Amino acid sequence: CPVRPAPPRGDIEAAAAHPRPKDCYRRIELRLGDFFAQEHTQQYDAMFDYTFFCAIEPEKRDAWAAQVAALIRPGSVLIAVCFPMIDAKSRGYPPYPVTLADYENRLSKHKFTLEHLDKAPRSHPTRIGKEMVAVFRRMI
Repeated sequence: CPVRPAPPRGDIEAAAAHPRPKDCYRRIELRLGDFFAQEHTQQYDAMFDYTFFCAIEPEKRDAWAAQVAALIRPGSVLIAVCFPMIDAKSRGYPPYPVTLADYENRLSKHKFTLEHLDKAPRSHPTRIGKEMVAVFRRMI
């Protein structure tokens, strides 16, 4: 879908004149449940991980990578906001510190490669300098 500026909020006439191509109307499904126990019948084009990786116990991170690989079809991407990217020992509770190597070591086992890494363009004031945005592609 091409990205275009949205009409002003509440401007119904402008919204009606702002049609989207038919291929932009895709079904979006949100699922609530145990990420590790859920069975999925399909794979997805993209996954967005906003600080989920840092919230799970480090010993579950290999299972996280395996589930991500099961959910993302080859050629598709994982977009991850990595936090807290600090050199520190774990306090024993979330958020657990993470490094880029924590992601790469696990995802590379499932044919993911890092395509992009940059500082988060916007962060909560308490997270400035501690968040990175990483894009990993699952290779075909």
